[in-house]
Amino acid sequence: MRPGEDRGPGGTLAVLEAMKMEHEVPALGPVTVREVLVAVGDAVAEGTPLLVTEPAEPTTGGRAGGGPDDPDRIRPDLAESLHRHRIGLDEGRPEAVARRHTGGRRTARENLARLCDPDTFTEYGALTIAAQRRRPRAGRPDRPHPGGRLVTGPRGCPGCAAR
Repeated sequence: MRPGEDRGPGGTLAVLEAMKMEHEVPALGPVTVREVLVAVGDAVAEGTPLLVTEPAEPTTGGRAGGGPDDPDRIRPDLAESLHRHRIGLDEGRPEAVARRHTGGRRTARENLARLCDPDTFTEYGALTIAAQRRRPRAGRPDRPHPGGRLVTGPRGCPGCAAR
């Protein structure tokens, strides 16, 4: 951000990094930045002022200065994450599911569905894939390596005492 720049509601004013995660600071309404009080890379404590802003007039035809026009728009990084989740689920690998069913077997998730009460299993590690980054599978780097996909997570048991 630079002094004089405008942001509309939801537009990013700053990005904070904490514990290797980035957190966007959105504008709560249309604002104009008057002064930037910190520099990129500065360590800041909780409560440290980052910017001086003042209310701005909303612009016509969408959000002012940098906010996305469509709140339903999916960012490219989110689209990639959703894609990687989808290719690991049974719905994303119909050929493998069909092979298991043809052989009279169930998938790991189908076994879990029979073992666990509804909504008692929380899957962890949905993006776990085998370490095959340097050797993509036959031109299909977007597909997890067989056996590299794990279905793990805790299972609750309604009515059972915690042990």
